[in-house]
Amino acid sequence: MPDLRRIIARNRAGEAIAIPSVCTAHAQALEASLTLAEALDQPLVVEATSNQVNQDGGYTGLTPAGFIGFVWDIAARAGVSPSRLLFGGDHLGPQAWRHLPAGQAMDKAHRMVADYAAAGFTKIHLDCSEGCAGDSPQLPDAVTATRSAALAATALAHAPDPAALLFVIGTEVPPPGGARARPPGGHPPPPPANPAAPPPAPPRPRPGPGHPRGGARADDHGQIPPTTPESAAATLAAHRDAFRAEGIPLDRIGGLVVQPGVEFSPMEVHHLPLARDPGLLSALADWPGLCLEAHSTDYQHPAAYPRLAELGFAFQKVGPALTFAWREALYALDTIRAQNGWASGPSLPDTMEAVMLANPTHWQAHVHGQTADSRTERHFGLADRIRYYWPAPAAEQAVARLLADLDDRRLPDPLLAAHFRAEEIALARESRHSLPRALALARVQTALRPYFFTGSRP
Repeated sequence: MPDLRRIIARNRAGEAIAIPSVCTAHAQALEASLTLAEALDQPLVVEATSNQVNQDGGYTGLTPAGFIGFVWDIAARAGVSPSRLLFGGDHLGPQAWRHLPAGQAMDKAHRMVADYAAAGFTKIHLDCSEGCAGDSPQLPDAVTATRSAALAATALAHAPDPAALLFVIGTEVPPPGGARARPPGGHPPPPPANPAAPPPAPPRPRPGPGHPRGGARADDHGQIPPTTPESAAATLAAHRDAFRAEGIPLDRIGGLVVQPGVEFSPMEVHHLPLARDPGLLSALADWPGLCLEAHSTDYQHPAAYPRLAELGFAFQKVGPALTFAWREALYALDTIRAQNGWASGPSLPDTMEAVMLANPTHWQAHVHGQTADSRTERHFGLADRIRYYWPAPAAEQAVARLLADLDDRRLPDPLLAAHFRAEEIALARESRHSLPRALALARVQTALRPYFFTGSRP
């Protein structure tokens, strides 16, 4: 199992070292990520969010123990060593039940955290920053910290090896699944219990101007302001007091989520200003065992990841970029199929459009047609809302038909080169999978590869 505390210590000693945290429940994205880590002999964190996986099944239908079994099965079939993996829980708090009063929502959160800890998740991000029914939408640090510390105590009480637990805290975070646009004066609707649930019909909310995904606000230069050291220090102080009140040693806290200045809106990436140092390490002066964690690092230029490590971000999260890459590859294969007259049914984009329109639950609060037409945002938006629809039976059948239509075809490199990089084609031709499937997996690995930058090897 990767030693996160050793990675933190080396980062705090000035080494540009980081470990990627892959946050997805998509089987093929996971397979691609795990096999890349194995090929590079690198460690990897696999994370599940509170909306994806909880005691009620989340939108994946998986409990915490079920998710770990799901990932271990993928790893075993792909020949990936268990020693390079550990599991993280992301946004563990009341978010999935925030439509309930705080007491009821927190009771559900305690049960969830207990199940995560008992199942073997050891990197635990505690996120109680969003209000529940009767609360303000965003809670003050003191309330967030008190609720988070109580959840930490529950995790410690249920973990098979409490010493292995490492808590990540932080209030300046995008909510699970991507930032939600709030109706004016109200709370966002709760996520459905499962993808088959009938869609709600709320009024279409509008994101505030300049808010990528309804979250961090870009400045006049199109950049995302980072968290200030003063804000980070205040968050740490609140959690210090709350953890002490629960009798939890402060060295159990290993990560602080802050905004380094990276984001993506529906159709635009806000890249890290490489020359800027927001000075966030100064807030950690009295916390030698603590590193910074960056969310929403998807789609950044490769140079951003070692730079984030230099700035103290030893934990770097990625999610939508991986399933975006999977969709991108499948659509490229569909284009090849159509151009050559090999299709045996409707196009994959047309099928996915029908699937999404039949159940708009996972995109209607996120797609507003402000930066592109709605269909374009549904299929190509960087938040990748389409990722929720790949498990739908019609989508699975369409993907299987696409791959079958291409499996027995001759796909020479000049034909593929219009849609895939040379290194992806070469990697796919060495794969144990059929060429079309291998090309899609290779595209996912292209998206993840920059996180394993030179100098990141623990």
